[in-house]
Amino acid sequence: MSRDIRRLNNSTEGSQSFSTGAPSSSLQEGGTFVSIENGNLAVYRKHKGIEFKNYMTRQGNQVIDRKLTTSELEYTKKFIDYRYFKHNMTDDINTSEVFLPWQGTGEQSDMNNATTAFLAPYRMSLEKIMFRCETLSSTTADLRFKIYKQDNDTTNDALANADYTDNIASSTTFTLKKTDFNALPVVDAGMKCGISVTASADPSGDTDWWITSVWRVEVTI
Repeated sequence: MSRDIRRLNNSTEGSQSFSTGAPSSSLQEGGTFVSIENGNLAVYRKHKGIEFKNYMTRQGNQVIDRKLTTSELEYTKKFIDYRYFKHNMTDDINTSEVFLPWQGTGEQSDMNNATTAFLAPYRMSLEKIMFRCETLSSTTADLRFKIYKQDNDTTNDALANADYTDNIASSTTFTLKKTDFNALPVVDAGMKCGISVTASADPSGDTDWWITSVWRVEVTI
């Protein structure tokens, strides 16, 4: 009897694979299904009627279909996330080019100012700009947002621009996405970054503007 018990304890069930049909509908209790999904090895296992799944990759990457839950997370080399910056200001922008503040509320006519430029610590690319104005006197003015960088000098190098040409309204939020720009605005680490806005016609008097930019940031540790 003890020999039979040992044999059962040490026995394993062979992997099952199916050429057609969903694994969840074909997989037997205790069985395993292996398939290639998007170049990765997907391993399914059914235990007590519940199907479990994990990926194996050739490069050592970890692939997760949905939410990752962890009690502690430490980055040791590189990660990518999305960060936002506030560019709120109170100004009558008129029709001159106005550089947005990255701190405080002081706009300027150029980015050679402590408030109107950001020294990028990592490579980052613009995802979107959101803006709204408290009180507009003209709702038909076009707004051109322009992204600049400065290398190891004080010369403004234009990276990309986007025009908002639809009618705008007071106290209403509008968005320009990266696909609205004529090029992908990318700023490398160590460069200064600036954002300007120019109106085709004076859209307002001295009023509050709420402006937020969202960037994809490649953090290298």
